[in-house]
Amino acid sequence: MSMLDPRQTDPTKRLRTLSVSRDTVALSRLVQEGIYGRIYQGTYRTQQVTIKTLNDTASKRVVSSFLAEGSMLYGMEHKNVLTIICANLDDPKQPLLIYPFTNRGNLKKFLIKCRQKKNQIVLSTQNLVDIAIQILLGIMYLHGQHICYKDIATRNVVIDDKLQVKITDNSLSRDLFPNDYFCLQCQESKPVKWMALESLLYNQYTAASDVWAFGVVLWELTTMAQQPYPDVDPFELGVFLRNGMRLRQPLGCPDQLFALMNYCWAHHPAERPHVNQMLAFLQEFYTALCRFV
Repeated sequence: MSMLDPRQTDPTKRLRTLSVSRDTVALSRLVQEGIYGRIYQGTYRTQQVTIKTLNDTASKRVVSSFLAEGSMLYGMEHKNVLTIICANLDDPKQPLLIYPFTNRGNLKKFLIKCRQKKNQIVLSTQNLVDIAIQILLGIMYLHGQHICYKDIATRNVVIDDKLQVKITDNSLSRDLFPNDYFCLQCQESKPVKWMALESLLYNQYTAASDVWAFGVVLWELTTMAQQPYPDVDPFELGVFLRNGMRLRQPLGCPDQLFALMNYCWAHHPAERPHVNQMLAFLQEFYTALCRFV
């Protein structure tokens, strides 16, 4: 299957079709802020929305990347994929990208709060498997659209009060989660610790490299968003993985889930499971968990 990267097409042209007047958008509460990126809760007309934008220190390259990544899922329609609904490009240095609002926000930050007991939600294994199934359904849809996401991670997923999740684009992720990205031999910051071996070594991306990243997402879910490979230097990760080393089984993680993770991290892409196989396994495992509740 030939995979596409929508970030390679002209984002401004795509976003002009979604352009709305600035006076229809209101920014209210600052949710998250990085060096140059900001996420607000706000309104578009009467609709509650999430708004991504930049401050006036952002370079032209940052603005271009922001628009490309922010429009990468434009036109996608799936219950587990969050797409941009409109944009305002009146100020070319500080464009506004507007998305449907999700009241629990970023999945990674939500999981960290659960781990730190900063909210009253206790996630069961059943909950975590259900979240994994939803993320996988989103990945399956994107692959069906011939889209290789390249950055599957909990930081690029949002969640609501009913624990319904959606994959969103990765615009601002490098700025808002700087510890998740590293520059190696190139100028671009990459999600090194989520990347498949062939992506790290040869810059190759396929559906199978997204499967590898999904294995890391399963590990994130079962650790409540701990950092993968905390003791491995990013520059040494390629050698680490090539030598057959992998993430360890998280405390309390069911053996069945860890076995699936390891299948996702097979050395050769052809040896990794297909998304349909993973879905069948996770749905069967979820059903088995329900029998014991």
